[in-house]
Amino acid sequence: MSPQGLPTTLFASNLPCWKVAGSASYTSYNDGITKVFSAQNVVYSYDSAMIDFSKYPYVGDVLAYPSVKLSLLSADVSWSISGTDLDNCVYSGSGNFTVSEEPGYGYQTVTIFDGILPGSPTYRGYEGQGETMDDGSTITYSVTGKDCPGSETEDGTFQFMGIPLTLDRANIKVPSGTGTLSGSYKWYYLPGDPNSYDVMKWNLNPVTK
Repeated sequence: MSPQGLPTTLFASNLPCWKVAGSASYTSYNDGITKVFSAQNVVYSYDSAMIDFSKYPYVGDVLAYPSVKLSLLSADVSWSISGTDLDNCVYSGSGNFTVSEEPGYGYQTVTIFDGILPGSPTYRGYEGQGETMDDGSTITYSVTGKDCPGSETEDGTFQFMGIPLTLDRANIKVPSGTGTLSGSYKWYYLPGDPNSYDVMKWNLNPVTK
């Protein structure tokens, strides 16, 4: 059908729509303790639980804000911890683990918004998460000093990537040209506390099928 009295408009975009791959890191500074999760070989694409979107890559809640949603397929993560806490306990340790695909899990995704028109809240913006979701994930490190436990083990999820579009809409944008998703963000735990904050960095490049 032809629109009645309206011109047909075609929008073209360089937003990645199939796969992105690269590196990311998530560093926390908390009262003298530095904990770093650094990931290489990070790959986001369509997971095995989804239908084949290769013919229909754009999915979204509403047509006004079309988006591409890519799921985490793999990542090689290294971690380290160091520093001295307020009780003079000294923290040290490091290790590695591999993150595998968790089909359908919503907190391991990169969502890239088209937004259609400049000025829209999501225009060319993107957000993402990267976490370990395997049951039984743990890291163990030493905690030495007077009245210190000697070691500690943490269970649960460990975040190695965060892209917080909602906190920085003005700067987290897909650039013109190659469409590489690259940037950083610094988030303070409490206003006025310069010693406790997170630093997120990411560099994801479009990959052809």
